Amino acid sequence: MTAEYVDLLRQWLDRLVTAGELTENRKVYSSSRALAAPALEAMWTEADALFSDNKGLFNYIHHCGRIMGDVVTGRESPLETLFPGGEFDLAQDLYERSQTMRYINGVAAAAASAFGAAASRPLRVLEIGAGTGATTQAVVAALPASAAYHFTDVSDLFLDRARARFATYPNMRFGRFDLDLPLAEQGYEQGQYDLIVAANAVHACTDLAATLRE
Repeated sequence: MTAEYVDLLRQWLDRLVTAGELTENRKVYSSSRALAAPALEAMWTEADALFSDNKGLFNYIHHCGRIMGDVVTGRESPLETLFPGGEFDLAQDLYERSQTMRYINGVAAAAASAFGAAASRPLRVLEIGAGTGATTQAVVAALPASAAYHFTDVSDLFLDRARARFATYPNMRFGRFDLDLPLAEQGYEQGQYDLIVAANAVHACTDLAATLRE
């Protein structure tokens, strides 16, 4: 177990304590009886049926379950949970085609549409941590064609993929943005944008309170 996952493991164990499966004394966890252990494959089969209308989310959870041990022990990169083998299919299914994210992206698109309709001049939009572009696709389709959209991410890999995907949007530009660095150091000014979009991104910063103050 690597040090960065100790707190996470403790949270998992604390949940077992709350459920009555374990007891805890001075951070030592124990059980007076064998834990219930239904066949794992049977549990996955049951979960598959429960998520029959949300395969993108189920496939992601299933994949994370299979490699969880390797990730928390440091044998596997946590990036493998979303991009196994460097491929984008799993992340694309989760962020764009799962029922959960289709709903959330729809809400974001409706909000952007209302914002654009109320604006008295062309909007200036910044998306932070745009990643695979799933939310981007929903939002830009809902904005007026005159809106200027700045797609940003901390990774050049996402930027290169986005340039190809959104090549037909003349008012979209692309650049790096790191939530952990001050705005001025990255060439951004306060008040530069009318609308800021950040989907599944802000939680990844090192110091959330400091980032939100910035």
